[in-house]
Amino acid sequence: MHSDSDPVFETKDSQVRDASKSLHKTAETLISRMQLHDKTTDNSDRYIPGPLPARGHDVADIVDLLTGLIGYDENGHSYNVATVMLPLDDVSNAAVVSHSLSAYLRSLYRSHLHKLVTRVISDTTLWVSRLFRFFDTSACFHDEQYEGLVRLCNALLRMRYPKYEEDGYESLYSRPPVIYISPVTGTNLGQILCNKLGLPRSSVFVVPGLKVSGQQSRMDLAALERAIQEDLAAQRIPLLVVANAGASIIGHVDNLQKLQEICKAQELWLHVEGHSLAGLCLVPAPTLPARVGDSVTLPLGQWLGVYGIPNITLYKSLDPRVALSSALSLPTAQQKLICLPLWVALQTLGHDGVTNRIHHSFQLTRHLQDRLSEIASIKILGKQTAEDKQGNVTSISELTSKAVSTAVLFDVLSPTVAFRFVGQDKNPIDYVGTQQSANCVLNQAYFNSLNNWLGQILQRDIIKMHLGIAELENNQICLRYCPLEGLRHSNSEMTLEILDSFINCLLRQVDILNATVAHKKVFPSLIARYPNLNLVELPDWAGLGGVKYIPDIWKDNLNELPDSGKEDVNRVNEELVAQLKTTDSAFSLGEGEDGVYCVRFGMVTEDTDMEELLELVVRAGRSIEESSKNMEEMKEMIKKGIEAANEDLKKENDERIWQEGILRQVPVVSSFYNWWAPLNKETGVKGRSFNLSSGVIESTENIYKYHMQLQEGQPKTGVPTTPKPVVQTPVIVTPDHPRTPSRGSSGTPRSPSPAPSDPIQIPVDENTNKPETQFSTT
Repeated sequence: MHSDSDPVFETKDSQVRDASKSLHKTAETLISRMQLHDKTTDNSDRYIPGPLPARGHDVADIVDLLTGLIGYDENGHSYNVATVMLPLDDVSNAAVVSHSLSAYLRSLYRSHLHKLVTRVISDTTLWVSRLFRFFDTSACFHDEQYEGLVRLCNALLRMRYPKYEEDGYESLYSRPPVIYISPVTGTNLGQILCNKLGLPRSSVFVVPGLKVSGQQSRMDLAALERAIQEDLAAQRIPLLVVANAGASIIGHVDNLQKLQEICKAQELWLHVEGHSLAGLCLVPAPTLPARVGDSVTLPLGQWLGVYGIPNITLYKSLDPRVALSSALSLPTAQQKLICLPLWVALQTLGHDGVTNRIHHSFQLTRHLQDRLSEIASIKILGKQTAEDKQGNVTSISELTSKAVSTAVLFDVLSPTVAFRFVGQDKNPIDYVGTQQSANCVLNQAYFNSLNNWLGQILQRDIIKMHLGIAELENNQICLRYCPLEGLRHSNSEMTLEILDSFINCLLRQVDILNATVAHKKVFPSLIARYPNLNLVELPDWAGLGGVKYIPDIWKDNLNELPDSGKEDVNRVNEELVAQLKTTDSAFSLGEGEDGVYCVRFGMVTEDTDMEELLELVVRAGRSIEESSKNMEEMKEMIKKGIEAANEDLKKENDERIWQEGILRQVPVVSSFYNWWAPLNKETGVKGRSFNLSSGVIESTENIYKYHMQLQEGQPKTGVPTTPKPVVQTPVIVTPDHPRTPSRGSSGTPRSPSPAPSDPIQIPVDENTNKPETQFSTT
């Protein structure tokens, strides 16, 4: 079949090219519209599920709807994190187009489709088996990561239990199977196998591992052999061993050579998975078998950074009937078209394209390891750079220029780099101290916070690095870089220059971390010098620490603060943080375990003057406290003044009623009586004004008569001399309020703060000669 001789294939080839161009255009449209949706808040009601519309939509409208669905959840709520679709390179574009092509090829006649699929599967299996030197094998194509292993276990059950296909689980009852898995895969793989195969949890045994850097690394082969012997003695059937080749967080590889000997002696199937398997294609010996086990799973989409291609599990050839019944070999030609995107991607890349991408990934990890080893405060976890007996390091270029064994290959190559900030001595610090101890909270939790902060800063500053933050089994936080997990981001974007800029950024942040740790050791002792400051434990805070400012009134009752005291302390510290932020954004508001607010200190540099920072906090705290005290004193004075004014007005009103007589108080008679004998305008109840400066309540007859307010000591040039108010009542503030007047350093009471010059007036209604209920300031 040639497209140049068949007009039908010429037409289809033109359609495929048009589809590829349309895919590029659609991808660009999706990206541009996603960016527009991220910047605008469109109405999300249209993305809530609803009935099928009566009329069809254009493709442009459907693409627009799909764009909105990417940015909104099933309830119509927009996601907090902006969703961005990355552009496709040529290889990913070809793989994505092949999905549409495979759907179209299903319309072929069965005989034609069978021939086509047979050729595609044969080519793909041959290419992949030769690339990774896993000869004389068959291939299983699958989308899920562990689907190939599940099908392989199903095939092994059918081989070891002849009646399994007829009797099912009943054939396993007398001698149940046992699957041994590496400790780095954890319980997740065991649960998947049990759920998919219908086996009990007792059928999966997690082999203990050897501890390295707080993480389970290599499988303990002695423990594996003991477990096999115990299972055989208990009439169980050892079925399969799942080994690790660089799949762990820190990239360790099991002793595959010894494992193969154990499995061969006990007639067990050995399955291997992990990123180190990608290095098998780098050895320039196409006829040298890899000898890693009986089957391997190769996630080529992750390793090559190509979208839309399936995973492939290579396994030593089995009985075709067993492979077909266990779905290792798919039964229909339509299902076998799943390998078409991989077939297209491999041809687009070629042999050199595949090896170059994988070689580039290992080159990145080696370069990063070499640069990290030069930083004293960084500890590389897991496998270090391998050296020979003379202390020479084998480079990747040397490795790819000669034939080496698989054991040497896995020992030299490192698919993952995991590292952690540990301080100047490169040892995890685990200090235990009291609250005021100099080594307070310098423990694993604090260093976890530091590493978490470091990872977030590096992820923000070096976006193309795609650094990960991982947690080890001993609850330590580390930073991890694995370029072979590049399905989301193409590894071709990463260069050695970007790695060098990453190292420069890391060095700057490490200097800040070292300075913060050094200052934190003396931070508690500096705080102890200030009676108003109290250290606050903040285990999850990566900065210098927390400080709580305690006002003088609550300083002695810190351990038994009432609710009013907590509210007062919270208010002062909240205002303190707001004031400090205007000076330095490194200050923030925190909360201790007792629910009381505190001032959080962020990262500091080596030249930071800690005493000056604490003095700044104390000065600002005292200023807020003094302002609060003055406000309380003024509030108390105004309260007492209002009470005294009300008392004066009440007395004066009683005297007015006694002097005017009872007839003027009767509703009907008073009008006639007041007309017959009018009152003198000078009589009546005088209002009251409160002078905050002198603390005296005065009557307001002069204010209404002269239409001005005159204060004591005010110059009266050109102004007629006015008599003193008839009523002058001094206000005395009793010291029974919770806040006592502040005292200076000599112990004498401070003078009251300057008060407003305008007095507070209590006016009187002119018509009724009765005091009004509202108080105002004139």
